[in-house]
Amino acid sequence: MSDDDQARRARAEEALRRTSASLVLLDLGGHTATGFVVSSEGHVVTSLHAVASARAITAVLPDGLRSPVVQVAAVDERRDLAVLCLSVPELVPALPLGPATLPR
Repeated sequence: MSDDDQARRARAEEALRRTSASLVLLDLGGHTATGFVVSSEGHVVTSLHAVASARAITAVLPDGLRSPVVQVAAVDERRDLAVLCLSVPELVPALPLGPATLPR
């Protein structure tokens, strides 16, 4: 493996380590998706196409706790994004997004 490949792999592993605490598994009643908690209020960002036809969504938190999604707060069809709200905010740390604020 080249030095570039090793450096790229190390950066990917570090990104996974930093983000895994904010990652949730979404149980969509027959299939699953993933999302990231992005706020202390329990907002989760995921792919819209993954959750669009779901009748109920339950988030499985990193510690195994299950939290129903109580609301689809926003969708962006052009970018294929959905923002969901968990019933138990503040149980999962928000993904650090940098200096920019989330759009309203």
